[in-house]
Amino acid sequence: MLSISTQNLVKNKRVVLVGNSVEMMNFEYGDFIDSFDVVIHHGAAIAKTQAQYKSLGSRTDIWITGTFRFRVATTLKDD
Repeated sequence: MLSISTQNLVKNKRVVLVGNSVEMMNFEYGDFIDSFDVVIHHGAAIAKTQAQYKSLGSRTDIWITGTFRFRVATTLKDD
């Protein structure tokens, strides 16, 4: 169940959920993904390089992941 603050974050917004399939790297959906009001990335689907930005977008408003990726989260730059 979403917390009230998360519900308020997405209420009446255009939301996109970006999965972590390697197939995403075969397409340039970055601008389309970034055009949404709220961008949710799942798993390892967070762009780090210019090529990945073209495929995955440059924004991450919400990141959904398991605890095994916690170490990755501590190395991401806060833009």
